[in-house]
Amino acid sequence: MNFSRRAAIPLALAMLVVSAVLASSAAATTPQWIVEGSPLAAGAKEPLAESTKVTETFAIKSTVSGVSLKVACTGMTLHGARIVGEQTRIDEHFKMEGCTFTGPPNCSVPSAIELESLTSMLEGSSGSFKLKFVPTVAGPVMTINISGAGCAIAGAFVVKGTMSCNYPGVETEAKNHLLEFSLTSGTELLHGTDKVTLTGKDEFWLTSNKNWKVA
Repeated sequence: MNFSRRAAIPLALAMLVVSAVLASSAAATTPQWIVEGSPLAAGAKEPLAESTKVTETFAIKSTVSGVSLKVACTGMTLHGARIVGEQTRIDEHFKMEGCTFTGPPNCSVPSAIELESLTSMLEGSSGSFKLKFVPTVAGPVMTINISGAGCAIAGAFVVKGTMSCNYPGVETEAKNHLLEFSLTSGTELLHGTDKVTLTGKDEFWLTSNKNWKVA
């Protein structure tokens, strides 16, 4: 074996070590649920409590036939919600509660509005983790029934698309964590061709009341 070939062997080994380190580093940055200090194993489930705490009223805004409307909801409950290892969250359905309507006269909406089954995935990196909610089965995210005698826009207000929220402070282990839907968090909703915005903040926790985080 000549000198150049002998030199190539440690160089190749060094490159393999660097590649392994980089691969390990990339894997370590993948968002995953951490419950009581341990990663939630693939397929393992931790149910989310049905009760939540809305810290900023949810507001759904859009237009119908050129007329502005707003639905505001002060409560949120989760049904069949759980986080699933390693990166998934499943909500069989949400229920927005304490809802009121602002828009054309003589119109109203139900005080409770249900969202369809949604599946979400952790995205981003430390300091900017997000959840992106997508309908579990292709279809609308929610349908709001607008009604009232003499209501000019009475009918089904069907909203399609995806919802994305910020996850501030989720890197710190705690019992409660906050979802923050803002105008810039990445939500993309439409009613027909009209844009629908969703804002609001909701604090929630595991049914077990365990400490948890994302890392």
